[in-house]
Parts: sequence; C-alpha cells; structure tokens
Amino acid sequence: MKQSVKKTKLGPIGRLLKTAQQWTKGALARALKGGERVLDPCSKKAQCWCLLGALHKCYPDPIKYELAEVKLRDFLEARYGHRGITRFNDAEGRKFSTVRKLLEETGV
Repeated sequence: MKQSVKKTKLGPIGRLLKTAQQWTKGALARALKGGERVLDPCSKKAQCWCLLGALHKCYPDPIKYELAEVKLRDFLEARYGHRGITRFNDAEGRKFSTVRKLLEETGV
C-alpha cells in the first residue's frame, strides 16, 4: 500500500524549482546555456539551482533562511536518516520528481 503524501502550499523554493530544467546537481547554481557554474546563486546569470542554492536565493533574510533550513534538515532526518541537504540533492540517481515531492511536503 502506498503511503499518502501530504502536500502543503508551495514555498519560495517550490515556486522557484518548478521544472527539472530549473534544478541542478553538483553546483549551487548554473546558467542554462552551457551549464556554466555560477558560484553565487543570487546572480542574475543563475537559471537553475540545487536545493542549497535555491535556499540561499529564496531566503536572503538570515532568520527565515535558518527556519527553512531547519525544516528541510528535520524532514531529511525523519525520512532519510540524515540532515544533509547537499547529500540528498546530489545523491546518485536522484531525480527531480523526488526533490519536487520534498518541496511539496515541506512547503519551503
């Protein structure tokens, strides 16, 4: 029997990462053309982000950033047994659909 997924209202990261083309692995952010690495996820050149890069872009306020980060880490620990945002995002075989489900369930 499939476990039901509780969806919440999408938060800023969920609204930013709408499609697989807007998500990346192995860098905080990239430009879509040529996959250029963009070290600053808040750069105007950035067009796709990993979860951690999206966290930086969507939560510039330090208090809101920390609240969203803790929410993500707590979810990861409960579901996957670790608190690593990058570990989750960059895991071998990770698909955007799994990332999207996380965003739908956490509302970040």
